[in-house]
Amino acid sequence: MSTEDSQGASFQEQLLSIPNLDNLSLFQTIEKEINDAEKFSSLINSSKNVQGLPFLYLLCYKAAWDTLNYILDSDTIMLNDEVLTDDINKDSCIHGLMKYCVEEDDVSFAKYILENLIECGFNVKIKNANNLTPLDYYLQKNGNKPDEVVDVLMSTEFKNDIDEGIEIDEFDE
Repeated sequence: MSTEDSQGASFQEQLLSIPNLDNLSLFQTIEKEINDAEKFSSLINSSKNVQGLPFLYLLCYKAAWDTLNYILDSDTIMLNDEVLTDDINKDSCIHGLMKYCVEEDDVSFAKYILENLIECGFNVKIKNANNLTPLDYYLQKNGNKPDEVVDVLMSTEFKNDIDEGIEIDEFDE
């Protein structure tokens, strides 16, 4: 047995185990042990599991709200919300939340998390490898049924278009 084996899981391995059980206590322990906001933020933004799924994506896909909320409320953790999965889909964390919503049929909780992510500046217009925004993906998976999540995504995209100065012509289809 090497000394490396006897030291236990790395910070990255521990971090990647957090989304499954929404283990905020472990997250806070890792943060204290690292004790460097820049290094901890870098670990969060760069950690991916063996399937190439980033930590932030996994938090959204598992709807690990306690940990997500802690991160969003933190003044020291700097997130890169545009880190995409390494798989063939190249999904964003918002795509991951939409997958959670579809698979778990949990519109109200997904909407709550989505609103918080948007409030913190997460980009809902990132397209994946299939050229789908989270809204496109969600509509494709839910059979184009309007619901609260669709409303939030559409209003955010519309607001972002106006903020970016893109002219919206309601007669253009």
